Amino acid sequence: MLECGLLKSEQRSNRLYYFLNKRYLYFQELQRIVMKTTGLGKKIRKFRRKLGDINYVVFTGAFVNQEKLNKDELDILVIGAIVLPELEALIKAEEKTFGREINYAVLENEEFEFRKARRDPFIMEAMYGVRVMIIGDELEFCHRELPTI
Repeated sequence: MLECGLLKSEQRSNRLYYFLNKRYLYFQELQRIVMKTTGLGKKIRKFRRKLGDINYVVFTGAFVNQEKLNKDELDILVIGAIVLPELEALIKAEEKTFGREINYAVLENEEFEFRKARRDPFIMEAMYGVRVMIIGDELEFCHRELPTI
């Protein structure tokens, strides 16, 4: 792993420390796989049917990189007909593990499409910022049908 560049090492005193190289060519792809197969991403995928009819679940880059957010910044965007108490329970459990409040928004499909068509800044930030799609297709998420003339 050192040879291919995924890991870096650093010697301090009589110890050798290893850490991930964030400049590794496939770092973001590996990060996406980890987000989908562990923690909250895994739970959402596992309990997908119990959570309702989910079209998209998007983790923002700040959430993926575990950055501290301002109060109005978003961690997770969920789109579909969602069973809110079930989603809330999953997120509350993850907040204890995560060590901070997780900011999430739930939108019905119609509201999402309406706000996307109006280029709502809240939606545009989620669409064009750094993100990890946990459920849904990237192209469908960003695709915007142009009005016919």
